[in-house]
Amino acid sequence: MSKQVKAVTIKRGSKVPEYKQVELRAPEADEVVVKVIAAGFSHLVRGRALGTHYSLVVSAEEKAVGVDGVGYVEDELVFFTTFFPEGGSYGQYIVTKKNQVYPLPKDADETSIARVAALANGLMSSVLPLGGRVPNLKEGATIVILGVTGTAGQLAIQAAKLGYKAAKVIGIARSTKKLQELQASQPLLDEIIGLDSDDSDIVKLDALGEVDVVLDYLWGPPATRILNIALTTKKVPSDALHWVQIGQISGDAQIPVTAAFLRGNNFQILGSGLGPLKQDEQSRLLAKTVELLSKGTVTAPFASAKLSNIAQEWDSEWDSQIRKYFVVEH
Repeated sequence: MSKQVKAVTIKRGSKVPEYKQVELRAPEADEVVVKVIAAGFSHLVRGRALGTHYSLVVSAEEKAVGVDGVGYVEDELVFFTTFFPEGGSYGQYIVTKKNQVYPLPKDADETSIARVAALANGLMSSVLPLGGRVPNLKEGATIVILGVTGTAGQLAIQAAKLGYKAAKVIGIARSTKKLQELQASQPLLDEIIGLDSDDSDIVKLDALGEVDVVLDYLWGPPATRILNIALTTKKVPSDALHWVQIGQISGDAQIPVTAAFLRGNNFQILGSGLGPLKQDEQSRLLAKTVELLSKGTVTAPFASAKLSNIAQEWDSEWDSQIRKYFVVEH
């Protein structure tokens, strides 16, 4: 039986979503109803709402907004995702697939709930590649994070060190000053490289010749520069270098990869997102994401806003250092 609930939708061509009353459909046999208490806000949410994200395969006249959140399935506290085409997490109640629901610990408090809701999407951007896409990731690896100063980059530092036992994490970003500030507050970040340095100065640092994995949140010209330096300074060409493309903050430009690079090195470019992993692999890694956040093993700054204020919050200034989440009112 369907019922009326408050939720957030956006119309095709609109730039701002609307908080309104909608009809909640009855769940199918493989689905559950979630009473939502908090939902995350991310570039993924915005991209799918505005129709600019690669994962959006259906362009409806009006669609639900949101991709994940925390809520209750009957009396059980869960994290859930709604990545299927008609899904959305910004509502008092939502319908999602049973295999997209992940229990939180029974002793989870309000801070744990907020942390999971706010940071799950950011953390899964590093857990999915490190735990799934990169084959046979060894303990003691050297991992580079290209685009480290945002929330996802900060979470990736902790995931690499605490979740996957990396020996060294190297952070790269546009501003050396911001990198220095981050390193002062994040002791797990071992080395930094500013893209405001000349290529010759980066080469002199001799930091990229023994890298195992690059988590690339930038793409475009920054990726081209670091890729060239990493491969031309590689100390053992037969040692594997896995370059994982995660985000494209610097644009969706093509990057040149020469035949010599591919033939002269053990080198792979991989993509990590909603497509490459099978459902059972994705479920395993999302459960790990929930575990790391609910226990507070991994964290970053976050702040809340009311879902009913979505129109005002949607285009408010984006602070890359603080991840926002929405509290759902009932």
